Amino acid sequence: MTFGVMFHHFHDAGIHRRGQGSLSADRLRALLGYLGLQYNILTPGDYVERALGGRLAPDDICLSFDDALLCQYDVAVPVLDEFGIKAFFFVYSSIFTDTPDNLELYRDFRNASFDGIDDFYRVFFDLLERQLPRAQQRYLDTYPADYLSDFGFYTDNDRRFRFVRDQVLTQSEYDGLMTDMMGRAGYPREERMTQLWMRAEHVSALDAAGHEIGLHSHSHPMQMRTLDRAAQETEYRLNRRMLSAICGQAPRTMSHPCGSYSDDTLDVLRDLDVVLGFRSNMSVTHGGSLWEIPREDHANLLQAIK
Repeated sequence: MTFGVMFHHFHDAGIHRRGQGSLSADRLRALLGYLGLQYNILTPGDYVERALGGRLAPDDICLSFDDALLCQYDVAVPVLDEFGIKAFFFVYSSIFTDTPDNLELYRDFRNASFDGIDDFYRVFFDLLERQLPRAQQRYLDTYPADYLSDFGFYTDNDRRFRFVRDQVLTQSEYDGLMTDMMGRAGYPREERMTQLWMRAEHVSALDAAGHEIGLHSHSHPMQMRTLDRAAQETEYRLNRRMLSAICGQAPRTMSHPCGSYSDDTLDVLRDLDVVLGFRSNMSVTHGGSLWEIPREDHANLLQAIK
């Protein structure tokens, strides 16, 4: 089955910190070498053309990078250049405003302020129990044992945290907990904001170099499928308008933030002339349309190398 390979985080010896699931340049080289032997890595243009023509072969794959992280530009893009590979870059546009989505800041905080991810989880769940006991009880009463079972690289604590974040807490409740924790730890929020994401000139340079820039919503909702159609359309229209201004043309591809979407999402994408969309897993339970191309997380593919 054809698929896209999904990448997010990279680390180096400079400002880009090692974190859960992050790759070094050398590990990326090893993975690309393996993929080049096993699959036919297509350029974004070829992938789109073959998909639209119904001509994708089972060994045709593409590479994709979500969230326009600066570490991708600094660490991954030079390696792509070494291999002569072009990729999709799916960009959410609130990063170009004064109020970007907090998802990456929270992840960076976890990496910077705790001895390990389980140390963060311990503090988070302790604070949840003390400050939001009703939410804590809802989590205990409703957590399904198979939650995010498609993502085999997640630990039990990873899945439990994501369930609480995405299914139990309201956005304001989650932001309140995280803001409290960041304040207690003295996390340098403003400084790190300048080091986490690409700027418009980086995205423009990727576009000019032959990579494909695609939609990823404006504010990166964790559960897009729960929004009504009007809210989803606002997310993608604003995303489209901002990326069009940067690249000089409207994006024709996208990826679903956190793999969350609904029939309304697909209708919005059709209206915006988006021709191809990518999920965030390899599940076969979805509709199989051109807006639901599966993707494999790089972490799963690294297991094959091992």
